[in-house]
Amino acid sequence: MPREKEGFITVHEPFEAATIQTLEQMTPDEYNTYLRHHLFYTDHHDTLRSNQGGYPIATSPAQINALIGYLNELLQGADE
Repeated sequence: MPREKEGFITVHEPFEAATIQTLEQMTPDEYNTYLRHHLFYTDHHDTLRSNQGGYPIATSPAQINALIGYLNELLQGADE
């Protein structure tokens, strides 16, 4: 089993997820990198997938827009 990096836990080998404490300490640039290299990837069918589970998140631009809309709703709720 690979050695885990400090602040990360292995969820589904070989992918890692940041701990809550690590997320809270990330700069916006670090979080952007984390999103792009640890949370999501696009497969050969252009399906947005979770790195940890490999399950699909979105399969079309419309679904990605729906995801963005949902995240914006969460952002609005966090601002209240």
